[in-house]
Amino acid sequence: MGLRVERGRNLGHLEVLKPILLKWQGLVEDFIDGGSDCPWWYNERASLSLFAGAVWLSDGWAFEEFSTKKWARRMGKKGRKRIGRCDIQFGIGKNTFVAEAKQAWPTIGRSDQSGMVTVRAYLQKARDESSRLPNNEGKKLGILFVVPLIRRSKRKQVDKILRRKQIDKILSSFLEQLRKQENRTMAWVFPKKTRTMSYRGNNYYYPGIVLLIQRSRRKQR
Repeated sequence: MGLRVERGRNLGHLEVLKPILLKWQGLVEDFIDGGSDCPWWYNERASLSLFAGAVWLSDGWAFEEFSTKKWARRMGKKGRKRIGRCDIQFGIGKNTFVAEAKQAWPTIGRSDQSGMVTVRAYLQKARDESSRLPNNEGKKLGILFVVPLIRRSKRKQVDKILRRKQIDKILSSFLEQLRKQENRTMAWVFPKKTRTMSYRGNNYYYPGIVLLIQRSRRKQR
């Protein structure tokens, strides 16, 4: 059997984040319950605000969009720092993390591999950027909010139940591909009422959102 599409998580090596992931899922669901709006329509900054809220609701703390010193990108400038911005620093229990966040919009359904290429590229970019943060600010993470797009059927009349089954099959396959990647923590929310709705008048479904988190390599200086 495939993964449960509506809601789920895979903790990987970051079990300490479990309460945050649960609160994040609840916040996403609460947001759409208020009307026809969805939190994943927007950008990385909006998505990160819900994650920060989930941290606070888990008896943690979060500090966003602050200035810090980052290591230079170029290898030839080893040891040189510049003023930069960190997306979020947060703590839960005795653990402190710093992270850079990105948001990706992969098209899935025709080829999961095409969508996976997009996901890998954006997650790697988040990890690369977080690796440049100071080592003493916390454990470094790359955070990626994944908003998969599914192209609408060209058929004018598609039975609603059949349509949901088709979409669920596509999402289940995509989630399985994401879960196969090593050392990733992930959570997802695809509410029943949003999986078969087309938003913004275009030719795609925006069924929900996946949160991916992965440790970054510690820069050795």
